Amino acid sequence: MVCMGQTPEEVAGQKMLDSIMQNMPEDQRAMMQQMMQMGKDADAKRKAQKKEAQKAQAAKSRADQEKSVNEFYWRNRIASNKAGKFENWQHGPAEIRTSYWKRDRTKIELAIGSISASGQVTLSLPEIDRLTLKRISDNQPESERIVGNTQFELSYSKTNAGYFSTRHNVNVYVKDKRIGFMDIGNDIKPVVNLNAPCCFDKAGDGYTGYWIYTSSANSIEGTKYIDDAGGKVVCDLNFQPGWNLIMERVEGTREKPSSGIPGKGFWKDQFYTATTGMPSDAKFYFTLN
Repeated sequence: MVCMGQTPEEVAGQKMLDSIMQNMPEDQRAMMQQMMQMGKDADAKRKAQKKEAQKAQAAKSRADQEKSVNEFYWRNRIASNKAGKFENWQHGPAEIRTSYWKRDRTKIELAIGSISASGQVTLSLPEIDRLTLKRISDNQPESERIVGNTQFELSYSKTNAGYFSTRHNVNVYVKDKRIGFMDIGNDIKPVVNLNAPCCFDKAGDGYTGYWIYTSSANSIEGTKYIDDAGGKVVCDLNFQPGWNLIMERVEGTREKPSSGIPGKGFWKDQFYTATTGMPSDAKFYFTLN
């Protein structure tokens, strides 16, 4: 039961109405009561319809927002299945390439895989002349950086180990025309959020990945705590000689008052680890130019 207080004006009006009703003939009073009840019923119906319209509008707004988010994440993108096949591949046979800069500042382009006419991805990671590789301690351009966080203080076990990274540098070619690029991950949100400067403030559990090649076994470690809102970035990389897949994983959400964005829109924890093979839940994501 809901009890709603009346204003003094409403109380006075109700007393006046009661007085008028008491002085009416019985048949007129019955008619007036019926008309008043009809008015109350009509008012209740209008309120119910307004409430349903508000609920429908809220549901439409949520659906529109979800559609807008999906359109943002999937614009010009498709994902393979976990077996590495793009079911609706329409570009014919393609080659997957990356490149790196040697110590002598010449650029080497490498084929690291292919996509068949039916959309099946096959990785063929080649051997590298390790004497051509830059040292880990050298300046790392964004496209070759091992760990993406530029503010991260890291401890290297071997600063003279050679390396190169495919981060932001896995391209797809049909003949000699670059038609787009590829990413690795288990969900569209972390794949886009972690690889696009526009999206560092968007949460979404999961990981993205990228291959690096190292000349020798080595490790990179470090932990950075993120302001007073909680959260941390943890780097725990142990590399084997040759090709390694860096897993860049995020989980949890946190608030960041300094951003001016309300709510828990930022990821909380971020972890860097390394493996030598593709995880069982990984997919390839292709973005068309």
